[in-house]
Parts: sequence; structure tokens; C-alpha cells
Amino acid sequence: MKAPPKTPESKAKGTPEFYVPGGALNPDAPSYIRRAADEELPRAILAGEYCYVLTPRQMGKSSLMYRTADALTREHVLCVTIDLTGIGTTVTEEQWYLGHLLRIRKDLKLGVDYLAWWHANDHLGAVQRFGLFLTDVALREVGDPIAIFIDEIDTTLNLAWSDDYFAAIRSLNIQRANDPVLRRLRFVLLGVASPSDLIKDASRTPFNIGRRIALGDFALDEMAPLKAGLTTDPGIADRLMKAIARWTGGHPFLTQTACRRVAEWAHSPKFRPSEVPAIVDDLIRELFISESGRNKDPNLQFVRDRILEHPRAVPLLGLYRQIRRGETITDDELDPLRAALKLSGLIVTTDGGLLEVRNRIYSTVFDDVWINASLERKGAASEPKKTGIKEVLSRIVSPFVAERQKFDYDVFVSYSHRDGGFAEYLLQNLESSGLKCFAASKDIGPGASWIESIESALTQSRNILAVLSPGYLASDFAARELDLAFRLRSDRSEVRLIPLLLRDTEIPPNLMRLHYIDFRRRSIWGKSMKSLLETLVPKSKIQSTPSAPAPATAERYNSAVVRELLETAFDEEDLAALAYDYFRPIYPQMRAGKQKKAMVQEIIEYFDQNGNYDELLDAIAQKRPREYRSFAPRLEKLAG
Repeated sequence: MKAPPKTPESKAKGTPEFYVPGGALNPDAPSYIRRAADEELPRAILAGEYCYVLTPRQMGKSSLMYRTADALTREHVLCVTIDLTGIGTTVTEEQWYLGHLLRIRKDLKLGVDYLAWWHANDHLGAVQRFGLFLTDVALREVGDPIAIFIDEIDTTLNLAWSDDYFAAIRSLNIQRANDPVLRRLRFVLLGVASPSDLIKDASRTPFNIGRRIALGDFALDEMAPLKAGLTTDPGIADRLMKAIARWTGGHPFLTQTACRRVAEWAHSPKFRPSEVPAIVDDLIRELFISESGRNKDPNLQFVRDRILEHPRAVPLLGLYRQIRRGETITDDELDPLRAALKLSGLIVTTDGGLLEVRNRIYSTVFDDVWINASLERKGAASEPKKTGIKEVLSRIVSPFVAERQKFDYDVFVSYSHRDGGFAEYLLQNLESSGLKCFAASKDIGPGASWIESIESALTQSRNILAVLSPGYLASDFAARELDLAFRLRSDRSEVRLIPLLLRDTEIPPNLMRLHYIDFRRRSIWGKSMKSLLETLVPKSKIQSTPSAPAPATAERYNSAVVRELLETAFDEEDLAALAYDYFRPIYPQMRAGKQKKAMVQEIIEYFDQNGNYDELLDAIAQKRPREYRSFAPRLEKLAG
């Protein structure tokens, strides 16, 4: 039995190398997570059952196989592990079966010359010789039970002889009723396939034997051993683990990958306990959500290819969209579309028998923008253009109408809740000029899904306005909306993204390439608004004079929340630097040796006297965006 290489001892000592994102884990790897399947599979094999573990890729099948084989060996069960990718698919049927015999002879340490035996029986077919080798050679030479693990069975699905292969395995199982010797033999099939895939010929008996072993995602309590590699502080490790689980849902590969990246940060000079757990959001975006991450991660690539290369990709995408939008879709084991979607890994079946998106990473990457773009590409490639007289006339007579019907909104306004006053001024002028606008604060009703409403509106908007301020660029929702906006621009050339610079802030590189309209001084709002309107609507529809902004008022916030934010985000040295960089009048009061609470109190009193915390919050958002983001939902403005 061939096992993966041993895990170096250093990987067990709380380092990023503790985690193994890809490939099979060694049976004693410290980051291996035990699940229900770790108990169920060896128990079923010891009871003499044939089993199959058919799940999406990178769920830990191979690791489970090696660990189970290791445990069975101690129970005096002889194990054979055959990785079908090692045999390959560019082989003849004879070479295929000889590859099996080679592995069986080696793992069982048989004395037979398997090649000579094979040729001595060449009057028989390959399938019959395969079965005869097991019954007349392997089971006669060894007296212990034998478990044969066949991994990566999905590599067989395009082979001409795959139906015969699985029919042979089924036949060996059936013969056990009359042959006590065969009861010592059991098979375990692992791969990305459904039982109906294994024997495709409808005229033959389907592959309907064996026990199905479910291999689900890690539950949060099962993930406890993974905390060991994150950090030596148990409290911080627990918070990091919960934040990771909220994104990955316990998906084995995604969780190991995320843990390794978070551990790299926690063991680096950049480690700041105050950034926990907000740091996880940034690292997850970098790994999976960013343009680079979503295109390079092997698991996301597998899911994408599994869906888009499916012969029924269009109805598959349609079903996934229904599930993602929260429609009640029950599972049906016999439905090939549901089976294909589950094997992609995108969805799972709940305890109540309903289908839902597997985790937050998948829901974010494979969103409405991706679904619509994929459907458009598939539709253009697979659906013939209508050529009836009505369609021809429509294309000739009504191109303008057709163009207008592509979008439900003229403008989508993306802004931080702290900039709601400016957004109201913006919407007033846009709508007065006849533009149909979407803004989350007014267009998402009670009970509606925030994320789905935003995604849907973005995909239906011709122009996207991003109101730039420090708080906006530190916002989790802003990052999501900007990511979608850039992806829409790449898919649809007519979509425009227009930055509006409301306050001084560090503009991200991807936005620096775009021309912005300057709204930083209220005295130029009218001129800037006119420039914006001229960009969006015909001059004949623009009001001669854009409405004036409401008088500026000093915004006040709950000082207790601001105080907690300062104490969480900064140490004494950083507070002094913050005052020096942004609030020079109070810098002299930040004397060396002063306690942090006293320094925070100086800042709070300064802004209480000035009556405006926006300047302070903008500075925090730029200096400590992660901490600001975690407090942003609590930074509600005080009335009056």
C-alpha cells in the first residue's frame, strides 16, 4: 500500500506549514480533521461491505482513503490503493487491467508473475481475467480480508470499457452470496461521479451496490485542531477560526488554504491583535475573491470548469441561480441536473432536504454577475438567432429601444452610510434630470436580501457612481460593489464606472486609471454636479442650475463607540502619530508616558468641542481600515 510521504515534524509546531491545502494528508498529519466518515467507512469495510465515496473534488477523499487503509491494516485487513490517474487514459484496455494487477501484486506482496499469468490466460477476455486474478490468485494466496480502494474513478468515464469495468466489480459483489471466499474481498470507489455515471448503458443493470459514505464539510467544533497553527494565543486563534469558518463553511481545501494564509499573517511582523477578525476578510478577498484569486485558485477553477463545460450548462446555471436567490429547491437524487450541481461542489443538501449554496466564498465568486455573463456566453454559442420577420423588423426599426431595454437603471450610486447626506443631494439632482437611479438606502425594502438586491441592481445599471471617501474605501460592501463594477465593465463595454471624490483619501490603483469628478469642496458642488450631469444625460434635460446642497452641519457620533474604536485600533505611540499627522493642535498634549486611556480622552474632548467627528473617523479609516470596518455598523450619526 502506497501512502503519501510523512509529514515533517516541524509542521506540528504551530507554523503556517502546519496546514496542507492540496494533496492527500499523511494519516498522522496534525492538521487532519476527523469527520463522521472516518468512523463509518472502516466500520463498513470491516463488516464486509462494498463502499463508495463520491463527492466534489478537494473534499479530502484521498486523505480519508489513506487514513482508513492505515487503520484497517492494524485490524489485519490487507489494503490495495489504486490511483487511476497513475494508470492514465491513453492506454489500451489490456494495459489498463495490467496496471491494476501490478498494484494488487505489489500491495499484497504476491509471489505470482502477474504478467506471465495474464498471457497464460489470454484465451479469456480482459474483464474475466481481472476477476479471475482476484479469485484464483489473490484470495488463494492470502488468507486475510482484502480491501481494494479505487481512487479518481471519474477518470474512467470517457473510457470505452468503463461500463464493463464497473459491471465486473458489481458482479464480484453479487457472487459473494454463493462464494464464501469472495466475502473476504471488498471494494471502495472514490471520485467525482454519481452512481448513475458508472454504468452509462441504459440497457445494462445500473451500478446499484454498496454503501454510500457521505464526506461533508468540517463542522466548527471539528475544526478545533486547526487552531494550533494559527497563533499561540487561544483566544485570538478561536476568533480567527470562527471568522475563517464564516467564509469557507468548513470546506476542507478552502479552510486549509485560508488557515495557512491567516497563519502567515499571524506569524509575521504585520501581526496586530486589534485587526482580528477583520484581517480574515481582507485575506480571503486576496486569496479567492480578487480578480487574481478567483482565476488562479484550483478549487474555484474546478467548480467553474465543471459547470461551464457541462453539456447542459445553461439549465445548470439557471438552476444554480434559483438556489442562490433562495428559492425553495428540494433535492432529488435521480435528477441529473441536481446531481451535476452537487458534484461541482457549488451546492449542498441541507438536513431538511433543500439545496443551498455551499459557502460564502462560492456565493461571492459565483454571483449574479458571473451567472449572467456565463449565460450570455453560452446563449450566444448555443442558441440560434431568431430570423422570423418580426425579429428582423425589430432589429431594423428599433435598435434604440432595444439598447435602452438592456438596463433597468441609468445610475447605481455606491456610497458609505456616513456619506448619506451627499448621496441624497446627488440623487435629487440625478432624478430631477430624468435619470432612474438605484440607491440601497431607498430601493432595498424590508426583508429583501441586501447582497442579492445589490448584485441584481448593479447588473442592470448603465452607470455606476462610486462616492470616494476614507470610510467608503474601508467598507466591506464598497469593496464588493467595486469588484462587481469592474467585472461588469470588462464584460460590457457600455457600462461606465465614474468615481466621485468626496473627501481626500488614498485612491486604489484600479480607480486611479479613471477620471474622477471632484466634490471635495462644497463651494464647487454645483459646478461638479453640472459636469456629472453633462456626462450622464443630454444637455437639453439638465436643470439650468443644479439644486444647492443643504447647509453643512457638524456630524456627531456616539463618542463611546469612537472611544472604543480608538482604544482597540491604536497603541500609545500610534495615537501620538495620529495626532501629529492629522490633528496637530492636540499633539502637544500627547506627552510621552501618558496612558492610552488619557490620550484617547484628549482626542474625544477635542472633537466634542469641535462638534464634528468625520475628520477623526476619516483618519482612522485610512490608518486602520480593518478596525474601522469592524466598528462601521455601530458608527451611526446622532440626531440633532
